[in-house]
Amino acid sequence: LSTEYTLISSSNGMYTEKGSLFKSTSLPIKSFNEIKRIQGLLKKQFSDASHLCYAYRLKSGDRLDEFSSDSGEPNGSAGIPILNVLKRKKLIDSAIIVVRYYGGKKLGIPGLIHAYGKAAEHSITAKKIRPWFKRVIIVLIFPF
Repeated sequence: LSTEYTLISSSNGMYTEKGSLFKSTSLPIKSFNEIKRIQGLLKKQFSDASHLCYAYRLKSGDRLDEFSSDSGEPNGSAGIPILNVLKRKKLIDSAIIVVRYYGGKKLGIPGLIHAYGKAAEHSITAKKIRPWFKRVIIVLIFPF
C-alpha cells in the first residue's frame, strides 16, 4: 500500500494577511520541464504580482527531487513553507505555486512563513488527492 499521494488535477486557493493577497495553485507534474513551462505561463498571467514562489516534489525511479524558490522574498520565508505543505501531505509529482500581491504592510519573516504556508494549504483539496503508485513498464515478448 502506498503511503505517498499525488494530485489528480489542479486547484486554486487564496489567503490574505495584512492587506497582502496570496493566490495559490497546486497541480500535478510529471517533469522538471513541465514545472518550468507552467511557471512561465503563471509569470505572464500574474505579471503584476510582487512575488511568484513555488515548490515541487518529483519522483523519478527511486530518486525524489525537492525544490523550492523564494523568488526575492527573504531566504526560507516562502519556498520552504510551501515545500513543507507538500511534505506534510506526502505529495509526490506535485507542485504548488503562490503569487503574492504586496498590501503595503511588511509581514516580517514569521508572517511570511505563516502566510505562504496557509496559501499553499488552501490550494489543496482532499478530493483532488489520490494514492501515488510507482509506475513500472513491463515488456513481455512471446514467441509465435
